[in-house]
Amino acid sequence: MSPAPLPKYGRPPITEVVCGVYFQSLDNLQVAHVGSLWERLRQDFPRTETLPPLPPTVIANGPSDFQFQLQFGPFEASPFPRVWFVSADDAMLLQLQRDRLIINWRRRAEDSPYPSYDVIVAKLRGVLGLLVDFLAEQSLATPELVGVELAYVNALHFGRDLAGPSDVESVVPFLSWRPPAGSSLPSVNSLELSGLSWNAQLDLADGEGNLHIGLSTTQRPSDGQGLVRLDLLARKFSPVLETHAIWNWFDLAHASIVTTFSEITSRDVQDRVWERHT
Repeated sequence: MSPAPLPKYGRPPITEVVCGVYFQSLDNLQVAHVGSLWERLRQDFPRTETLPPLPPTVIANGPSDFQFQLQFGPFEASPFPRVWFVSADDAMLLQLQRDRLIINWRRRAEDSPYPSYDVIVAKLRGVLGLLVDFLAEQSLATPELVGVELAYVNALHFGRDLAGPSDVESVVPFLSWRPPAGSSLPSVNSLELSGLSWNAQLDLADGEGNLHIGLSTTQRPSDGQGLVRLDLLARKFSPVLETHAIWNWFDLAHASIVTTFSEITSRDVQDRVWERHT
């Protein structure tokens, strides 16, 4: 029997998708190599930026413990930079440093369409293949994959998706705050909820990693508008990952993220605001 189709939304609240792989540090990769690599990427990514490298990967070791770190490769006194390759519309971002390759899609305007998971993972697959071929041509080591991740960032705006922090249960129903019947304590209705932060961790099927859920109140940097940020991050780390096998993992992670998002959020908001049509 075929699996049920995943829910789809006409106006999903997604503001960013992160799709990436981690590998043992490419210690022989030099800045000059990156310049040559850009010539092959330039049609899709015509702009570059150079930034400090991201720190060692942080892996959740429990629902609220984000302190366990993995360091790939030796410490570098003058670390190799992180290079951004940016699309012409600024929506697609490719990040490369010696221990990871990451594709980001960012919503740059309210009416910008989400391109779909299939488009984003296909872009990562194509760039990873290009990188492997390039390294072989330069007589550099083939990347030894040790990690994969897929993350969705959702922005739930006050005044659109929910009225404000105290209305969070209208979007995430199980986050309701009610005193028990017969309680002698002051009613929660006499208090105004002004902010919240919540985390959880789920295990993916068949030991394929974890799915981390984070929800917190914040503000949109552009205008200070209040919102609830809802993150769903799937990750798997292993001493060795076969390149041909990671694409099935991404499909599993995507299905788990979409299903979990649809299960924890209100069907009313899904239909009325996000225009769910499956």
